[in-house]
Amino acid sequence: MRVLFTNQVIIRILDEMPLSTEHENTPREGNIPHHFAYRVEGATFETMQSETWKFAQHPATHYRFVTGWTCLDVLSSKEPTFRVVKRRPVSTFD
Repeated sequence: MRVLFTNQVIIRILDEMPLSTEHENTPREGNIPHHFAYRVEGATFETMQSETWKFAQHPATHYRFVTGWTCLDVLSSKEPTFRVVKRRPVSTFD
C-alpha cells in the first residue's frame, strides 16, 4: 500500500508502544482489526503544533497510520491518496 500526500505536512514516526503513554483527550477505543489508517481528533500531536502553521494549513487533519511495529502521524490540509503496489522480492546480498 502506498499512501501519498501532495502538500506540505508535519509528520512524526515512532514505535507504537509510546502511544499508550500519551495522555490524550481522545478515547482509547476505535481501533479496528485489520485496519491501519485512522483520522484522529484532539490528539496531543496536533494540539502542540504552532498556531501559525495551523492558521496557514487550516483546516488540517490528523491522520494516524499503524503498521504493527510503527506509528506514523501526519498533519495535512489535504486528504491522502492510497494505491496498492506490487510487492517486490527482497534482494539478497553476496
